[in-house]
Amino acid sequence: MEPFSVTANIAAIITICGSVVKIAHDIFSAYVNAPVIIQSIYAETSVIAASFAQVQSLIELMPEAISSQLTSQPQLFTTFDIALTGCKMIGTLLETELQKVLPDSADPRDVDWSTKCRFILNEDTLNLWLQHIRGQQAGLTLLLQALQM
Repeated sequence: MEPFSVTANIAAIITICGSVVKIAHDIFSAYVNAPVIIQSIYAETSVIAASFAQVQSLIELMPEAISSQLTSQPQLFTTFDIALTGCKMIGTLLETELQKVLPDSADPRDVDWSTKCRFILNEDTLNLWLQHIRGQQAGLTLLLQALQM
């Protein structure tokens, strides 16, 4: 695994996370009594982006050491690849789901009943995505610890 290709993938994930964070923030701002799930998605996605930024920093600081570590430990390489792929996929799908409940207007007074209904209908799906995000974050934390050893 080339450090450059890893950093490019990580940069793409950080960008996706940034988009999810912005959409979650816009939704939270638009709803007067925004559900806690939106705030949780916002927080968890922010942590994932920060974790990947830390991994990217490690790779940029020690590209040969990280490359050697991933090459010498195939299970670590596989885990890293799965984490990258999983976070990218979940981030992209979550972004799509959040777009469905994003109000047309940022003004809370303009959020109509149909927009609120869209959110209620998608709340179970968003809860499921939140669980996926939390699983990815837990795995990413372990991966980060392994890379720092």
